[in-house]
Amino acid sequence: MLQRHVQETGNYFIRKNDIRKFGPNSLRSKERLDAALDFLEFTDKIRFSFERKVKYVDMNPDYFSDRNYRR
Repeated sequence: MLQRHVQETGNYFIRKNDIRKFGPNSLRSKERLDAALDFLEFTDKIRFSFERKVKYVDMNPDYFSDRNYRR
């Protein structure tokens, strides 16, 4: 889902709430989504930022780029 977001929008950031709303059903529970995002943050694939009380997921362009995408 994150890779597709980068390809469709060209943006390396997405609101965390949008991942919950538009992501796969398995990530719609807070616990599962937080665990998945914590793992991605631990492996330096993402980081978090805040703007006006909104939590964003900032994706690492070295990982989420067209050259790393496999269909």
